[in-house]
This record gives sequence, C-alpha cells and structure tokens, in this order.
Amino acid sequence: MEQCAKKQLPLFFVIAFGIPALLGGLLGMTYYQGGSTGIFPRAWMLLPACAAMASKLYREKESRPVRTFYITYLLFTAAMVALCVIHTFWRDMTGAASAVCTLASIACLILLLQMEQSDRDRSGLSFSSQWKQSLLLCGLFALLLFLEIPLRSLIVGVLTGNIPGAFRAIQFQENITMSLLLLPLWAVLNLALMFGEEYGWRYYLQPILQSRFGPRNGVILLGLLWGLWHLPLNLYYYSPETGLLSLLGQLTACVAFGIFFGWVYMKTGNIWAVSLLHFLNNSFNVTLFGTSSSGTVWTWASLGVDVFVILIVFLPFLFTKEYQSPSA
Repeated sequence: MEQCAKKQLPLFFVIAFGIPALLGGLLGMTYYQGGSTGIFPRAWMLLPACAAMASKLYREKESRPVRTFYITYLLFTAAMVALCVIHTFWRDMTGAASAVCTLASIACLILLLQMEQSDRDRSGLSFSSQWKQSLLLCGLFALLLFLEIPLRSLIVGVLTGNIPGAFRAIQFQENITMSLLLLPLWAVLNLALMFGEEYGWRYYLQPILQSRFGPRNGVILLGLLWGLWHLPLNLYYYSPETGLLSLLGQLTACVAFGIFFGWVYMKTGNIWAVSLLHFLNNSFNVTLFGTSSSGTVWTWASLGVDVFVILIVFLPFLFTKEYQSPSA
C-alpha cells in the first residue's frame, strides 16, 4: 500500500491541505463579519479521509462497495464545503451542516455494514481487527485523559502555592450523567467526522511517513503536519485572541496524541479504534465540564502547564516496542 500511496501523495496534499487553506480564507471572512464559525471545523475534519479516498480512486481499482462508500463520503464532503461557501456569503448554514454530518455518519455506517468483510479488510475499514484489544486501549486513553485533570491541578497548585484551591477549582457540569449516557449516541452521529481525520492521517499518511523516516520520526512528523493543518482554526475559531499560543498548544497536542493514536493503530490496525479515541478527546471537556474548545484565551503559563502535562502522559508511548520495530 505504501509504494502505491507515495505516487498519490501530490493529490492527497492538494486536497488535505489545499482545501483547508481556501476554507481558511472563508473562515477568516466569517470571523471578521461577526458570523458563527462552528460550521468550519466540521468540514475540516472530513477532508483528510476525502484526500485519501480521492487519491486511492485515482490510482487504484477498488471494489464496487468500497467505491460506493468512497464516492458517498466525497459527495457529503463536497456538500459541507459548499455549505461553508453559502454560510460565508449568503446565510447561516449551521443547522444544515449538522444535518449533513449526521446523514453522512448514518449513510456511511449503512454502507459499511453492507460491505463484505474482505472489502473492509482490504480498504482498512475492518470493525473486527483486534476489537477486544481496541476497546481496552480506548479505555486506557479515557483513563489517561482523566489522569490529566488532577495532574494539571497539582501543577497549578504547586505553582500558585495553593494546592487545595487548585483542586477545588475542578467543577464538573451539572448534567454530567446525562452527557455520559448520550456519549455512545453522539459517537455514532459523529462517526463521519472522527473517521474523516483518522482515515487520512493514521491509515493513509502514517505508514508512508514511517516507511520513509522510520517509526518514531514518521509519527512525529505526522503530528507536526496535523498540528499545522489546524492553523486557520487556531487563528479564527479555537483562539482568535491568542492564535500563536493556540498553535503552539495544537502542535504539542497533535504530536502527543499522534504518538498514542499511532501506537494504537500499529497495535490493532483498527481505524475505528483511533476514530473512537479522537471522539473521546474531542468530547472530553464538553462532556465533563460543559466547555467548548472555541474562543479559548491562552497565556504562556497555561500553555506551559498543558504542554508539560500532555507530554508527560503521552510521550512515554514513543518508547514502546512498536516504535522500535523497523517493520512498524
């Protein structure tokens, strides 16, 4: 797969990075016009898988069910990009975008379930690949995310000289039980989004970079590319007031999470496992604390704490045997 994919890389990068660059201009215009920018991250997340699928369709002969799945996903992605254009120049399309993402997730799930197992296996879409281990590793990731909460509070408490106050500042949202119960439903309805990034980064690009630069350097390079891919979102969605600090935090997070996600993917070969990891990460704060990732204001102090915590939790996975193996 890697040798064939190398010939497809120009098309992959044009779609995966070129379209976000164009959408970034629309995002900036929408932001400065005072419009809602929440539609753009959703379109963004679809593009890496879209790039991988378009590249594979261009160079490879896929079976009819896989080709149908790919084309359906590409059409939903095109619809989301079109909605971003309409949203910028004409009227608010946030509600329509939510509906399109939900329909995309349902349609893709139906098409996947109709595929033969052999078709899913050949295209990196298998549900059953190491599924028990995949679930255990998803549980490990959730545990590590929870571990970050007291660790971050401890560091803040030490730095401020008020450890009890730092722990008292942890405030879970009132509706946390209902949010946790609804989490599986949200995971299904957001399937297309989480899969969108992971199929492009982990299934498609990671093996190519690792075959060229080695398991460790390849996954680190992927993390940096993944972080830079977010740049317009950092400037106009995540943290318009502190875009540079947001980008630095994004780069660190993408390298650190990329190490863990890459490790899970190398162990299991299950794209749905890493898609679920992505969903857990994206939904963590809103589920537990009711906070959104948009409009965050960073300081150098908060950036330093976050960088330290995320690296101390996830960097050790870079030294596992999967990253030491020449065939990883």
